[in-house]
Amino acid sequence: MSVLARHVALRVLLSAGLVLLAVTAVLTLVDLIDEARAVRAGGYSFADALLTILLTTPQRAYETLPVSVFIGSLLGLGQLAADGEMTALRSAGYGVWAVARVLLATGLLLAAATILIGEGLAPALQRRQAAGAEPPAAEGLWLRKDGRYLHLRPGADRRRLRDVLAYELDGAGALRSSLHAARAEYDGAAWTLHEVRESVLHGDGTVTSRRRDAQPGGLLPEAEVLALMLRPADGMSAADLGRYLDYFAGEELDLRAHRFAWWQRFAAPLSCVVVLLLTVPFAVTQARGGGLGQRVFAGILSGIAIYAFNRIGAHLGLAAGLPPWLAAFLPLFALLGLGAAALAARQRLRLRPGGWL
Repeated sequence: MSVLARHVALRVLLSAGLVLLAVTAVLTLVDLIDEARAVRAGGYSFADALLTILLTTPQRAYETLPVSVFIGSLLGLGQLAADGEMTALRSAGYGVWAVARVLLATGLLLAAATILIGEGLAPALQRRQAAGAEPPAAEGLWLRKDGRYLHLRPGADRRRLRDVLAYELDGAGALRSSLHAARAEYDGAAWTLHEVRESVLHGDGTVTSRRRDAQPGGLLPEAEVLALMLRPADGMSAADLGRYLDYFAGEELDLRAHRFAWWQRFAAPLSCVVVLLLTVPFAVTQARGGGLGQRVFAGILSGIAIYAFNRIGAHLGLAAGLPPWLAAFLPLFALLGLGAAALAARQRLRLRPGGWL
């Protein structure tokens, strides 16, 4: 990368970093105020709220990174234009597509940073936050696996369960067997059920019951998989989502939300590349008569619109019945087409003297 290209890339990276810091700080403050409402004497303390906010901050940065990159690129390129550096770049042979190539290379670097945050830092901290969270509500957790319906009540220690219930139905939907265990413990390799009462219904109407400690085999999910069931899909890494989907593979369950979240893990890094392409038409032209300020302001509003479109549009696509992969990538495809069309139009446009050719 040439000296001029590095100069442009560093200005964009610096501006994007400052915008990301500001946006994340504002969202963190809002979430802290909301989290403080849950503080109560003798229970959830303000220190707990601060720790929760601290551990979930990387997730907020991950979610707002594309729009921060968009606005930061606009500010960085706008400052270059205001300082007259764009004219120097044009004199050095940097046209619209040359700047676009620099921004695409910068976008790939930001995409790598997005992957590190979204697949490494944020999920790791959220796992730690979830491990110290309060147990689920008293109604517990229902799930279906291999024709059995399970009801589990995890405690603060995810390796211990209480009131384990399992029901097995036959092909006609009639109850075939039931099992109740007062508690279950996970030793790192397998579960052990304690104080078990199992009933088996036979075809002639008789019932066999027994009470014992038991090894449930594959009846219960591994403790790590169970922990995933207690976390929202958008807080999991691609690896966690893949493990979750593999566990329920073959079951007649609606897993579209988790499949959608899995595909979004691949769409999010690409968003940083696409939004940088969109900034070129806004800020690559040298400003005259205050026009740059209006373009940057319009660009910031566009950044907010892009964020809303990317977040809402994808979920609307999922609600409309689109395949999860298409719902995740459709906003990205639309933005990519818009950016390419705007760049082509800018390239064809005959600008007045002093503009970009």
